[in-house]
Amino acid sequence: MTMKQRKTKKAFDVIVAVRMYNAVGRTRLEGILRFLRHGRNWRIKLIETEDRFTAQTIAGAIKDGIDGFIVFQSLSPNIWRDLIASRIPIVSLESVCPPMATRGRLLHLVRVDDEGIGALAARHLLNAGDFRTFGFIPSPQDENWSRRRLAGFIAEIRANKKECRVFTPPKDGSLDNASALVAWVSGLPHPAALFAANDLVATHAIAALHAANLDIPRQVAILGVDNDEILCQNVEPSLTSIRFVTEKEGELVASELEKMMTGASARKDLIPWNFKEIVRRESTSFTTPAAQLMRRALQYINRHAAEGVRVRDVVRHLGVSQRLLELRFREFESKSVAQALDDRRFAELVRLLKDTDAPISQIAADCGFGNLSNLTRRFRKRYGKTMREWRLEMRGK
Repeated sequence: MTMKQRKTKKAFDVIVAVRMYNAVGRTRLEGILRFLRHGRNWRIKLIETEDRFTAQTIAGAIKDGIDGFIVFQSLSPNIWRDLIASRIPIVSLESVCPPMATRGRLLHLVRVDDEGIGALAARHLLNAGDFRTFGFIPSPQDENWSRRRLAGFIAEIRANKKECRVFTPPKDGSLDNASALVAWVSGLPHPAALFAANDLVATHAIAALHAANLDIPRQVAILGVDNDEILCQNVEPSLTSIRFVTEKEGELVASELEKMMTGASARKDLIPWNFKEIVRRESTSFTTPAAQLMRRALQYINRHAAEGVRVRDVVRHLGVSQRLLELRFREFESKSVAQALDDRRFAELVRLLKDTDAPISQIAADCGFGNLSNLTRRFRKRYGKTMREWRLEMRGK
């Protein structure tokens, strides 16, 4: 099928291979679906696990006139050869694509900043306390993204003249047998700080720490990646994690594939995705005096920002100078106290817009915004649309 023929089709048929069992996969899919709500005419077939993406899948898709593939899964080299040989547009992640899959006109790759994720994890743990040693627990399957996170983490730790140890997973590629991990965490000089390749790995590590009778975070602090709410909120203590995927990544991928399918001018064949942020929970509760001050400040802001409190109220509650507090916020959060208050208010605002039918004026007041016209202007500047438009888009209308 030629590119010209594809342009004349009423709808694009697209296979989306995405892991639906974790929050990252579901978030990426939501971004794709959000892109399609803007009048795009796609028919999607989901492939939820790698074992369902076979040579027969590709052959059948070609026979049925498939227009494009979005691949977020780690497929075998043989499957990748068949995909590339199909000469059908593909958008995928660089971290799941084998070296033989050369980028080009029909294969565009998104590069997640995994090294940056590792470096951010290191900086967070370095600021969280005075640890004797740091450790990394990789993905048991030794995947590319895990190795890159290790590289970023260990470089930052060593740049700060600290020791970093790396756990070697069992050869069967599983962490279900916890004895090796229990022995490893027990042998670390304490207090220690651990970075797990993702949240699932972190939950295994937390179980091992409990089995070794090690206190979290007093003896061992631990940080994961993915911000999978189900995992992070249902371990004891709750897990601090790095969020790096938003719906916008899924939108970006879908937009790129549509350009490729229509022959429109697309981006470069390697597309950077650099978003990342720490979502703090109990597993890295701050232990230095400066970090304890930040913990108290963030707790107060999270609880009271929607009440319209101001910077002076935060300063008064903490009993420190505004200059010191602003210095700590710049050091730990790279933002001012006022920006932190705003971020918390806007987070609550968009949650209520999405999850309730309350009038916008009431929601604004409930979130501590006193001037509706000023809020309307600021919301448009921040999100690129009005509150009403944002609410309708979130509900798929």
